[in-house]
Amino acid sequence: MRILNCAVQMPAEIDMAIDALLPAAQATLAGAGLAATDIDMIVTISVSPDHLAVDPCIIGPRIGHSLQRPTGAEHAYVFDLMDASVAKALHLADIFAFQQGYRRVLFARAECGHGVRPDPVSGFAVPDGAMALLCEPTGTSRWCSRTLDGVKPLMLMLNETIRHAGDQTTQVRFAPPPDIGARYAEAARACVAELHGQAWDGARHLVEHWQMDGSGSGPFDSALGLAPLLAEGAAGELTLLSFDPFGPAADAVTVSYGRSA
Repeated sequence: MRILNCAVQMPAEIDMAIDALLPAAQATLAGAGLAATDIDMIVTISVSPDHLAVDPCIIGPRIGHSLQRPTGAEHAYVFDLMDASVAKALHLADIFAFQQGYRRVLFARAECGHGVRPDPVSGFAVPDGAMALLCEPTGTSRWCSRTLDGVKPLMLMLNETIRHAGDQTTQVRFAPPPDIGARYAEAARACVAELHGQAWDGARHLVEHWQMDGSGSGPFDSALGLAPLLAEGAAGELTLLSFDPFGPAADAVTVSYGRSA
């Protein structure tokens, strides 16, 4: 997968995921000089539920079609992933889109904590915001995953008595052990070793921290790291490492960035 452009929106507060997702997508397209009708496929992921119905057993529609309509990407195939890391989603999108002959893919992640309560023990919460990546499938990405042993997966406990728009929708349950940062780093190093046959050297990697070491912006770290590289007009290859809280696992994917020669 080649990443051509990206944008991040992290407002102080949003009511719905589309409030941050739409401007991120529009900025990504504008920066690349493309129209929404040039997009062949939209891939979206999100941890936090959005648009919950009165019936708590229903979560939908997801954010893909909600993004497709206002952007005007009327020709795009919409592919929503509910349980995936950024790395896994990019790998799946690369292989699928390349085989289908799609030339432009808009990958987007959005999180909206409105009505979602943090974990009562750890205080874990996903920050509001969105990121969008404009991608060109190459069919050459490689992917690796390593489970974080001893870490329980994130759970979303849905409110069973939703009756009004302002009702709490979800309770996050995720209380990782104090050494999760070290476990995540060890798993990430193992992924790099498998993909490249070499030890971790701190270079050519983009890592989602999810505040495990007190840094980063969690699910949006990928785009925040890519933005300055793309702004400089640079081109190259790197390994993108992301956190799958449902695994829990460290996932890695090889990508290229910048315009192709």
